[in-house]
Amino acid sequence: MKKVILWVLLILVFLIVFNTIFFLVGILPHPLSVWLSYGFIHLAYLMVILTPLLTRKSSSASIFGASIFTISCARCPVHTIRS
Repeated sequence: MKKVILWVLLILVFLIVFNTIFFLVGILPHPLSVWLSYGFIHLAYLMVILTPLLTRKSSSASIFGASIFTISCARCPVHTIRS
């Protein structure tokens, strides 16, 4: 239970920091392209969080699930920085 709470806190810290930077350091008003990027970044982050939950729990799939999670974790920061 303690591990789950720590993961939730880590997820929330990233969201709070990202949203704080987005809303405090942005150019006002934000054009539509910025809002679309904002939505896609949050969708990508949600997929990173949900990927381990959506993969099957078996011995052969654990390696596959770990690689998907690793790829997702690498893609999300790159996408965030690129946007």
